[in-house]
Amino acid sequence: ILDNYDQLDEGLQTGRLSAGVLKQLRHIIQHRQYITVLLSGRRRPEELSGAAWTDYLINVRAVETGA
Repeated sequence: ILDNYDQLDEGLQTGRLSAGVLKQLRHIIQHRQYITVLLSGRRRPEELSGAAWTDYLINVRAVETGA
């Protein structure tokens, strides 16, 4: 579970994080059997601008919860 993934976006925008973090996440999501990755945040991935999120987070479903 990665809470507040939008903080990743901020790290990518400021240069504190590299896109390598997203590459590793993509690898885990795509190639690890029996592992489920849950990303939670306040904004939808397409609203984030620090990286081309759709290039990294493929095979991902957005699930909205009631506020």
